[in-house]
Order: sequence, then C-alpha cells, then structure tokens
Amino acid sequence: MKELLIIPFAKINEQDWTDFHQSCIDPVVFYQHPFLSAYSKTINGSIDILLYREDGRTLVALPGKFDGQKKIFSNLTYLGWDNLNFLVVNSVIESSLKTFFVELFKAIDLVIYKNISQSCQQTILQNTRNSAFFKGFRCPFISLPQSYQAYLETISISSKRMINRKTNFCERNGVKFRFLSNIHNESLKDAFIELNRLHRMRMDNVERESKFLKLDSQRFHNEILDYENKEFILIVQALKDEKVIGTIYGFVSSNQYVYFASGIDPDYSKYSLGTAMIAKLIGHSISQGYKYFDFLRGTEDYKFKWTKETNQNFTVYSFANIFGRLKAIKEYWSANKIRLGRKQTFVNLKRFF
Repeated sequence: MKELLIIPFAKINEQDWTDFHQSCIDPVVFYQHPFLSAYSKTINGSIDILLYREDGRTLVALPGKFDGQKKIFSNLTYLGWDNLNFLVVNSVIESSLKTFFVELFKAIDLVIYKNISQSCQQTILQNTRNSAFFKGFRCPFISLPQSYQAYLETISISSKRMINRKTNFCERNGVKFRFLSNIHNESLKDAFIELNRLHRMRMDNVERESKFLKLDSQRFHNEILDYENKEFILIVQALKDEKVIGTIYGFVSSNQYVYFASGIDPDYSKYSLGTAMIAKLIGHSISQGYKYFDFLRGTEDYKFKWTKETNQNFTVYSFANIFGRLKAIKEYWSANKIRLGRKQTFVNLKRFF
C-alpha cells in the first residue's frame, strides 16, 4: 500500500520521528525533533509533515508548510538553516523514490524547496517533469577521515603549520578548552549567555549587526536549550584563568557537526582562538565518528584554510502541470520583485518555461 500524507507536526510522535530521522541517508541537522518543536513554539507558525509511506513504513519525509487552498507545499526554513533536503531512509530503492514523486504531484501543484543541497536538487530534477532552480549560498564542508592526523594531511602544508602553531601557542600560554552539550543542561544556559556576550563583542568590533542576537532568534535558541533527551547541541569554550574568552556554538546529528555561531573576546585576539577552537572541534568530531563538518553558508576566506569542498545550495520550484507552473511564477515574482528588482525578476521568469 502506497500513501502520501500531510500531517500536522503536533501529531507526530517524538520517538518515532527521532528513529526515522536517524535511519535516513542524510539526517538533516535542522529537521531533528527539538528544532521543529522549538520552531512551532516560538515562531508563531504551524508545521506540516509531508510523509510518503509504503506498507505502513515511512520512506520519505519533509517538514514544511502546506497551503491546502493553493495546493502549494514549501519546505521548512529558518534563519541560518542550510542543506534542508528531504529525509530519505537508507534502504529506499529507486522505484520507491520515483513513486514518491508521482504521488506527490497527485496531491500538490507546486513544491518549493529552499536551501537544498546540490545532491537533493539533482534528485528532484531527475524525478520531476518541470523545475526551475536558482543558486543560493555555497556551504564549505569537510569530509572527515578516521583520524585528526589524517585530516591534517588533506590540507596544505602552510595551513597545517599555521593550525599547529596557533593551537600550540594557546596551550603553552594556559588557554584551556572544554566541550558542553545539551545533555549537561545545568552548564549550557550559562554557556549560551557567554556566547551572546562574546558574539556581541565580536559584532561590535567589526561594526556589524547580528541577526543571531535578534529577539526571535534568541527565543528560538533559548527554547532548544531545554531539550535533554538526545545530544544535538555542542559548544566548545576557550578559557584563560577560568574566564571564557571564546565560544563556538554548533549542532550535531548522527553523522555530522554543524558550525552555527561564535564569539571571541577581541582583547585576546593574539591567541587566534577561532583557529584553535575549530581545530579542537574537528578533532572531537572525528573522535565521535562524524563524517562531515559543515561550516554552513558563506565563503569567508578562513573556511578555505580548512577545506576546499563546498556544497552549493539551491531554491527549486517543482511542478507537474500548467497550474503548478503559473503558481510557481506568481510565487517567485512575489518573493523576489523587491529583493532583486522587477527587471531582474522578470528576466529570471524565463527559467519557468
């Protein structure tokens, strides 16, 4: 029996979702249960879960928002979230994936995928008749080997020497490092306060405004701090004389670490804390058996000291009939006419034909 369902997130059992998520080929960090729960509580929006099942077993899922009147489904996105691919179980076969897309367009005229990776984009293009796609952010990442030493052999000699020199300098001068997770909840809230303090100092130092510090973002992140059932938050702190002078805040899933936000006290810039903390995080990620270290969006120079690999993200409008095409054009025009300007948005509409 094959069925496509759209179910309110509130009706999804937490353990069932967690078990499914962990069984997926690409267990998207931001589609773990605590993220979805925090979003539904703090961002004033309901979440719908698109599910494809065969014989009662869920094979494909995608959190998002469904407009039943327009028959449009959009995957769930939020501030700083990238690589938001649909969730597919490890054991799925190609014929089941093809059937999923056939069933999808029996119920929906238009699917809008935002911030999906290139592999997901290719799967969509191979299995749908009509799609228009637009490049988004590039996300540098590291494919992690089995040891930290093996990782160092993958980067340039100059980068390797720089990393070793800066981490050794920190350790010789009494800088210590510690890891905290949401399992150690009594320490995490204090660590988050320190992160905000240091992140604000960093932003002030470069005269930039931080979206991470805005009220809605802070409400969301404070909500996920309370989750204790499974480790998914990982923080590294740098300390000098018991004072927190640097922090990196990130997330983990079953196979990867995601770097999300950081803060460094500018008075301690001589220690190159960013380099030292990233080195510690890479070593820790390898020791935990993670396969990927994801820097998320942005191609800042410092990321390419650690890797040359990038994951191109896309926005894809996918449709199967004339009604879906017209809706895609309307949605694209509405979303981009101000951001890109009417002239460029109009030029881009040719991609829908």
